[in-house]
Amino acid sequence: MQFPFAPREKHGESLDAFDAKISKWYEQHLARKLRGQYESAALQLSQVIQENLSAPFRIASVRVEGATNTRSSFLGSLIRPSLHSSSDSPSNLGSVLHTSRGISHLLQKADIFQSIETVIERPRDAPSSTSDVDIVFKVRERGRLFLNTSTELGNNEGNAAATGRLRNVFGGAEVFEANVSFGTKTRRSFRATFTSPLTSSLGTYGELTAFNLERDNSSFASCTEGLRGIKAIVRNGTLPYGVHELAYEGVLRHIGGLTPTASIGMREAAGQTFKSSLSHSFVIDSRNDRLMPTKGHYAKVFNEFAGLGGDASFYKCELEGQISRPVIGGTPIHWEGTVIGPLEQASFRISPSSLTGHSRLTCGSMLDA
Repeated sequence: MQFPFAPREKHGESLDAFDAKISKWYEQHLARKLRGQYESAALQLSQVIQENLSAPFRIASVRVEGATNTRSSFLGSLIRPSLHSSSDSPSNLGSVLHTSRGISHLLQKADIFQSIETVIERPRDAPSSTSDVDIVFKVRERGRLFLNTSTELGNNEGNAAATGRLRNVFGGAEVFEANVSFGTKTRRSFRATFTSPLTSSLGTYGELTAFNLERDNSSFASCTEGLRGIKAIVRNGTLPYGVHELAYEGVLRHIGGLTPTASIGMREAAGQTFKSSLSHSFVIDSRNDRLMPTKGHYAKVFNEFAGLGGDASFYKCELEGQISRPVIGGTPIHWEGTVIGPLEQASFRISPSSLTGHSRLTCGSMLDA
């Protein structure tokens, strides 16, 4: 072995500095050697697998170890479809690897496991000559409970909030999340959401939300506003290819606490109203970044029909889009547009500028102050 350094006392180099250089060189040499051995072993393993893809193998069983808080029936609903689909193909090493990869992808998609390790081994009680194998997934579950508190001060407003999340509530990848906040403008706010997968492919989710808030609008609308309601959602798809969302919403709104400066229109709108509506939205998003995209596009189509009981009756259509493309020098340029279609004039009557908006804090016809 030849060292790249030699002590040169004429330059005043100490033996300690020389030893440090030798140690650093040795560590780098050892790291290169280990990396080369690892790459060589990985290449040999890949060649062995490629040469034996058609070797006869059959899946005897699939086990998931370490899923202490997850129902076996839920895991079975994820695994069985992959086993049924693999039974239609030739039983060999290639099909075993394909099946294990598909099951591993579903376990990761469930978002309840922190780590997943796949092991293919022979059954414990099978003779050595058999072609049966077991697929074992050694998993580590994510933490179930998350709590967070925060306070915010600024813009003449302050609030305190607490958020709690419980993962894998009933052992089937369900998530329950609740948020409560108190403040000066939004006096009280509560929101609880329960989400659960509806299909074994984890492509469709159901969501049930209950909410309640009380907001002080006296600075711009001379009133207070209270909202209580529920919302049920069925969601399917992924953003790059499109997400469909079908929802029902029932909201009880109360406008009160009128000040002496409240307008006639606001006084007419005071009291309780109830909205019962069905809505559908479709969103497709291929942007590389939601805040500062440089390429991709975003499109959203939203339709809502209210009139299934209650006081509100209207149809609303919203179209929203964005295109991002790089131009000279890589500087991105964005085109955005939003269209809101026919609405009931009195759907929302309050906004900071005393305007009738079709959604909160947007513009419409002028109200007399």
